[in-house]
Amino acid sequence: MADHPAAVVEERMDDEMSKMIDFPDLDAAIDAESYQWLLEAAPVYADAVAAEVKRGHNPADIRQRFMRLTQRPALALRLEQAARHLQRDAS
Repeated sequence: MADHPAAVVEERMDDEMSKMIDFPDLDAAIDAESYQWLLEAAPVYADAVAAEVKRGHNPADIRQRFMRLTQRPALALRLEQAARHLQRDAS
């Protein structure tokens, strides 16, 4: 099966994913900064993200929903990061 082109691509992707390096403190700081930024610059979105996280929506779904409706990738990323921050704080 590894001779099949799709299988080869999948194996390479698995290898690349296993080589990814984890930066938990940096990731947490980025997510916290995005939440703080939302609180100051767009509190309506900070409140909305908090409500959606409380409802059980995951950060990627929040980003995807926002992108689908607004096509604003930078703000969508901020919402996703803020949602991760809120999830991290809740656990």
